[in-house]
Amino acid sequence: MNAFAPEFGNPLHLNNMFFEHYHRWREPTRDILEIEIKNQAAIDALPTTTHYDHDKGVKYDVEWTEDQKFPHVASRLGMPILREEPIEKILGLERAPAHVGYQFQPFVQTPPMEPDSSLNMTMGDVIYENARVAEWVKFWKCSAFVVFGMSPGFYMFEIYQGDGAPSLNWMADNWNWFDIPRQF
Repeated sequence: MNAFAPEFGNPLHLNNMFFEHYHRWREPTRDILEIEIKNQAAIDALPTTTHYDHDKGVKYDVEWTEDQKFPHVASRLGMPILREEPIEKILGLERAPAHVGYQFQPFVQTPPMEPDSSLNMTMGDVIYENARVAEWVKFWKCSAFVVFGMSPGFYMFEIYQGDGAPSLNWMADNWNWFDIPRQF
């Protein structure tokens, strides 16, 4: 028996201390709270539609028109990646950005494929500025140094200072993302 639950004389009794609390809000004769009335009124005031997927959606899934959607940010250069190229159609290749389901967003406008007419590359217009690009460059340089610079040094240290080079069987068992073929 649970150390925190009270003991009862009848072992077949259902000892559910939370039964009254659980069913208090589900009882049909309870009083309806004021916040529930306001919530139901707000739900009833929402726009509805009859054109929705009855298997997956609800009647409140009202589609936004293109002018109601939020404008696509950083679309001055245009998004030519959204265009499906003829060779892709011929070969049957399907890239995700060129797929219609990828391009349709319920709350954001579809970005244009052509650059904006106010864009002038000769003036040195700043299109996108990443303030943390130097930080990422330092990160990748340090990561490459650790992988390609310190790993061979650590391996040589293990050969001379440790127990020697690891055997092929040990490497095959412990570094399981590749298997070294053994001749004997």
